[in-house]
Amino acid sequence: MGAATNPEEFRQQLGSADQLDVDRSLRDVAATFRERAPACLHVTTKRYGGRAVRYTMQVWHYSPTVVATDTRVELHLRAKYEGLTLYDQGTDGAYVLLAEATALGARRTHLEIRTMALAGDTLRDAVVGWAKGSFSGCPDLS
Repeated sequence: MGAATNPEEFRQQLGSADQLDVDRSLRDVAATFRERAPACLHVTTKRYGGRAVRYTMQVWHYSPTVVATDTRVELHLRAKYEGLTLYDQGTDGAYVLLAEATALGARRTHLEIRTMALAGDTLRDAVVGWAKGSFSGCPDLS
């Protein structure tokens, strides 16, 4: 199985999602995703590791997209590894996060998050905080 290069492949590969309801309107969640995603998730990271003799560096390019309609908002995050891979990452990278928000009413929103990013917990916590309106910072993807 290769890396997911579209949302449907990503949903199928990961199966179930973390689910929660937040006390904010879908419109507010969408506005926060539109503001925070490009500011925080459009980054390039470098990771260094290994012993001095076999020192390695990994470079990852992250690119977010927010897709919104009147009834649904999706935050997509793709990561592209700069170097040799054993799988097809597509031209824009493979999906590492998909957050889907749907309205439950005027002031409540249902959120589903799927992630397989290296910084998955940090990333998930940031997206949940953005959706709740309780966090406006950026996750550390390094």
